[in-house]
Amino acid sequence: MVKLYVTNVTAAWNEKRNEQTIRLHGRAADRGYESIEIFGFSPHFYAPTHEIEKLGRTLFTHQEVTGVEESGYESLFGDELGRIEVRNHWDVNEVASLFDETFQTDPYLTNTARVEWGLFTGVEAPAYEVHYSELESVDFTVPTRVMTFDIETDDRGEFPELGERAILSIVAHDSYTDETIAFVDLAGWVAP
Repeated sequence: MVKLYVTNVTAAWNEKRNEQTIRLHGRAADRGYESIEIFGFSPHFYAPTHEIEKLGRTLFTHQEVTGVEESGYESLFGDELGRIEVRNHWDVNEVASLFDETFQTDPYLTNTARVEWGLFTGVEAPAYEVHYSELESVDFTVPTRVMTFDIETDDRGEFPELGERAILSIVAHDSYTDETIAFVDLAGWVAP
């Protein structure tokens, strides 16, 4: 079982499966980086049922459309809606342009997935590549890794513009190792 604190979600195209996938990136309990690839979740949007029926065969034979449910959904305003699924998240706007009115065409696929899956902090999955129905949203967090940098420049007289004065030192701190590393340019320093 893979348990992951999700820190980033990206959309990808899986050549082997020839389908849109979603990758969950994050940290495991040991703070190590992990990634889970999710398949089977199609990019989609909603349109009024009467418009779907009106488009008929044009919609059903469109090369980017992978599925159509003519009804079964309702807008916040009580409109009867259908759901249109497409191959790739980039195809949503192209297919949506066939309609006078659409719903949920502007959210990114990754945000739609997080909302529909109820994914807020963590997830459990049986493997590193799973169907979205196998995911379980869990309350799980791991301290995030923070890299802090401090850059010192020769600012005698006034604060310099970008590239105007030499960088004298760079200090970096890693929150996981609590290690601090300094890089100092002694060759470029001139005493006042």
